[in-house]
Amino acid sequence: MGALKHRAVQFGIYEVDLEDGEVRKAGVRIKVQQQPFKVLQALIEHPGELVTREQLHARIWPGASYGDFDQAVNVAVAKLRTALGDSADNPRFIETVPRRGYRFVAPVNTEIHQERFSSPATVSGEALRPLSAGAASSWFGKRALVLASLLTLIAVVGAALLFLRPTQNDYVFHRISYDKGAIRSARFGPDGHSVLYGASWNGKPMQLFWAQGQSPESRPYPLIDADILAASPQGELAILMNRRAGVGWISHGTLATMSIAGGAPRELLENVQDADWDQEGKNLAIVHWAEGRCLLEFPIGTAVYGVTGGRWLSDVRVSTTRRFISIPGASVGGR
Repeated sequence: MGALKHRAVQFGIYEVDLEDGEVRKAGVRIKVQQQPFKVLQALIEHPGELVTREQLHARIWPGASYGDFDQAVNVAVAKLRTALGDSADNPRFIETVPRRGYRFVAPVNTEIHQERFSSPATVSGEALRPLSAGAASSWFGKRALVLASLLTLIAVVGAALLFLRPTQNDYVFHRISYDKGAIRSARFGPDGHSVLYGASWNGKPMQLFWAQGQSPESRPYPLIDADILAASPQGELAILMNRRAGVGWISHGTLATMSIAGGAPRELLENVQDADWDQEGKNLAIVHWAEGRCLLEFPIGTAVYGVTGGRWLSDVRVSTTRRFISIPGASVGGR
């Protein structure tokens, strides 16, 4: 049985650092206990192959009696499935082979960028050692001079590139959806690679999906009639549930928040049309319909602008400096 020898692997929306014991879901770290992680590690090192209960016993619980081991492995696999949102009856990741063991059935990708898992910087070639006062002064003086020279050179090169490079950027497009239907809204995830979008596929109600980079597979969240409004840098999503259309671009629904890793949404306010997080991910700017008026509120409950008479606001965005709020979608003439 040939085992995969990679530090980091990916399956679906999950990424696993096999050395540090870290699991991320859609870029957000999730908690997986030690023994369930060891089971996961044993399974994804042999994707598609049967890992027997005897192998797990020898690897993870070598000193346990078979009675204690049976209980321990059952509990560990159950906790692992819960962490991954998997099911024994309809497995996406871990398949039970009755009375024999388990098999990891999802495709495992080992070609992922290791920098997604932060690690402390290392110094190669030299061991760190204390410096005397005179040596330290000389050391810092020389490096300050070198640093100043490098900064000057970087500034000159940067200015040259700014004026000489062409203004047009080359974009590469990758298709991430293949169903028939319509996409209502889409936002990048906090990692800059993943995409969250609300879509109505194949005649079904609007649903929230997550897609990773160039992967052709989108994972649905178990929410019906939900759409994405904004994703904070901390991985908190602002979503709109039960959106109902009005005249023109007007619509409204129930504003809710939830973790990008999943879980039950927390409903906040009715009759909301759009929302965006501030840079800290603490407050939301929203477009809120109340008492016949369309209001821009920031934070929620504090109206800073409003229109009446059938006019509307939409597509609110908060700048990264929090000094500006834009509403590029608006009707100022009642149409």
